[in-house]
Amino acid sequence: MILDWIFPPLCVHCDSKTKSSRFPLCKTCLTDLEKISPEERCPKCFSAKENSFCQRCHDYPLGLQGVAATFEHLGAASTLLKEWKVCSRPALVKGLAAWMAVQFLELQWPPPDLIVPIPQTILQAMTFGFNPPQLLAQELSKILNVPTRSLLKKNWGYPPQARLLWEDRKKLSHRAFEWRGKEDISDKTILLVDDLIGTGATLKAAAFRLREGFPKAIYGLVLCI
Repeated sequence: MILDWIFPPLCVHCDSKTKSSRFPLCKTCLTDLEKISPEERCPKCFSAKENSFCQRCHDYPLGLQGVAATFEHLGAASTLLKEWKVCSRPALVKGLAAWMAVQFLELQWPPPDLIVPIPQTILQAMTFGFNPPQLLAQELSKILNVPTRSLLKKNWGYPPQARLLWEDRKKLSHRAFEWRGKEDISDKTILLVDDLIGTGATLKAAAFRLREGFPKAIYGLVLCI
């Protein structure tokens, strides 16, 4: 591309030259982008596995059949997430969702009947210029050939979890979410999708609300942990 010749594309993580503006990472940083191995994590909360007993699940059960992330929120993965959301490059979602799909297949979870994005307030969507969880869900829907439904909406008065301390995050109430429009999800397997997980409080609150529809199972898949 002529623009690539005039303005040489740089890696968003290390500022080295990249092959093309279509590639946000250089070859070295792309190689360092390592997907988390599910075998090394607790299948319920995805914290680092130390033994057969997970203290975090014991202290703060999430109530989902399984939770998983694709990358650690470190290094090139963290930079990609920031470049996507903060720098408003929604086109990056295709590659990010593809990585999530690879992780989903490796997890060997049962095929979902519906993919449900974690909702955001209108203010959050305006901040980024788009809705990150919804974009991830829509791209996963294309890859996995599973329909996406925005079943929940987030109420006002609940600040983003990133602004809160650990103890305050865990207090997130299920009242943070309401049904956007009731749909029959009885006996269906639901895949909740979000971009980032900290304590898991958001997934827990959303799953609590969805269980009112008597689904068969609820799993949570996020981009970074």
